[in-house]
Amino acid sequence: MKKIFYIDPQSYNNLAIYDKNLISNMSDFLIDFYGNKLFKCSLPEKINFYPIFNYSRNKNSLSKAFSYIKSIIKIANKIKFKRPQVVHIQWIRLWAVDYLFIKWVKSKGIKIVFTAHNILPHDTDNKYFNQYKKYYEIVDHIIVHDKRSKIELETSFLIPGNKITVIRHGALNFELNEADLTERIHELKNELKITDNDIVFSSLGIQSLYKGVDLIIDVWNSNPLFYENPQCKLLLIGKSKGIDYNLIKDKTNVIIRDLKISDLDFQAYLRLSSVVLLPYRRISQSGVLLNAISSEIPVVVTDVGGLCEPLEAGNIGWNIGESNFENLYNCLTNLIHNPYEINNKRNFKAFDNVKQMYDWSAVSFETESLYKSLINNG
Repeated sequence: MKKIFYIDPQSYNNLAIYDKNLISNMSDFLIDFYGNKLFKCSLPEKINFYPIFNYSRNKNSLSKAFSYIKSIIKIANKIKFKRPQVVHIQWIRLWAVDYLFIKWVKSKGIKIVFTAHNILPHDTDNKYFNQYKKYYEIVDHIIVHDKRSKIELETSFLIPGNKITVIRHGALNFELNEADLTERIHELKNELKITDNDIVFSSLGIQSLYKGVDLIIDVWNSNPLFYENPQCKLLLIGKSKGIDYNLIKDKTNVIIRDLKISDLDFQAYLRLSSVVLLPYRRISQSGVLLNAISSEIPVVVTDVGGLCEPLEAGNIGWNIGESNFENLYNCLTNLIHNPYEINNKRNFKAFDNVKQMYDWSAVSFETESLYKSLINNG
């Protein structure tokens, strides 16, 4: 049986769920998975898991880099010994190191697949364009999660279309104890004074400009309909990256948690949400969106990347088009005046259709088919 080296230095939190579901559903290859020591998911016995990356536990940037380089060297030694047919890489951490690594792997006649979860790192504009272009040019094949990312790679980076495959990111579902989750939801509901009649809007995970969190703040602060409405709550939950909360931090119906939260708390806040807000300015695909799909929570999305694609399979939310103040304001105003629209989106059949669209067995099958194609074509 052919051997695959699957490498994800960031295999924890949402990314761990992605890795677990993708490779657990594969059956035609022997898989050595080189992941992070923070990886906590269960894996089938057929997967050989090596928790080799430990850089994320270091606070000093120099020690992080040194730890990461040591891990890459260990993997290179494993490649020399085991000679896999394909090396599949999920993330770039240190471009110079990662670039030299893939050049070395190529010199051994081994095929390289890279999953471009984001075409460029968030909040960097085109700062790393040339570096990523060189990386994209040298790998044998690139997986993206939406059609627009494929077009961007073709038109902006000049990557041939036959070198890019669109394979959707599957829906995310954490391995949590339901009793613990139910208890935590109850605790937060009491702590935050959320009632069953409240409309709870939320922005979850890292709070950043590329996610349009500043637009959410501006909209909420613009009208007493939002900030003086006792039947509405706004949850801004997650570590802030460049977000100024001064305009709304004193509003009584706004809950801000500017800190990294546990998986349990993330899921609890998600389940407490009536609508998840995703007014992203730029994205390929969103882990928050894929969590909302699994938990059947309606979403507000913008027309970027693959955010709108779930709405093509089922009417589970609202596409507001461009990420701007007016579009988000109009949408939230409408939902507050017409809360029945939120309940209408909680349609089990619609969510089932979307979940089928993001089914992991299909994602794994398409990935294995790509491996086979690369091996068979030499």
